[in-house]
Amino acid sequence: MRRVIVSGASRGIGAATARLLMASGWFTILMARNTEALQELAAPNPRMAAVLPADLANEADLTAAIRRAITEFGPVHAMVHCAGIMVTGSADNLSPADWRRTLDVNLTAPFIASRILIPHFRKNGGGHLVFISSVAAEEHFPGNTAYSVSKAALNKLADEIREEFRTDNIAVTTLMPAATATPLWDSSGFDTKDFTQPEDVANIVKTILESPESAIPEVVRLRRVKGNV
Repeated sequence: MRRVIVSGASRGIGAATARLLMASGWFTILMARNTEALQELAAPNPRMAAVLPADLANEADLTAAIRRAITEFGPVHAMVHCAGIMVTGSADNLSPADWRRTLDVNLTAPFIASRILIPHFRKNGGGHLVFISSVAAEEHFPGNTAYSVSKAALNKLADEIREEFRTDNIAVTTLMPAATATPLWDSSGFDTKDFTQPEDVANIVKTILESPESAIPEVVRLRRVKGNV
């Protein structure tokens, strides 16, 4: 059975991805802070899901959760890093605490998770890391300094891991959606009905994970025909 860890699985892209993967035959390990939301997500398909609450900004918590996933459920074949936060602010008014929190969740957590999983993948003949980034990694969006910087750095982290561990049969994909109708936009004032939907991104993630080793999508940009927003 194929096993995948999905971080940020309690809502948005993470929840949509987890729901689709469970329905597609992947044993899906659901990771986020909101235990109740994870249990609700797992309830319709309990044989294909496991709930592992974790605060991804807490290194010890995240490390323990991933090690528990491996120990309790067997070899993990992939991880999809969906967890992310967006705190608005420019360099002159963004608090250092919000800066650190954004980088902890959006950048350091994927690094910590990858650091644990790479030896595990190597031992088991390979694996796949999928990083949910953003077009904000490559474009300027006013008032999104911490988020944009964190996603640009995430792209570079993915590039480094990809090239460093190709020979270990470890695939790495960076997926950069444009504005997606997730709770990150709840207080933005935008009407999100015409945004890219979480289910759209989930479908792309499934395609990526199920791509043959001879044709792995490595960097994917996802936009509406009309553009970012």
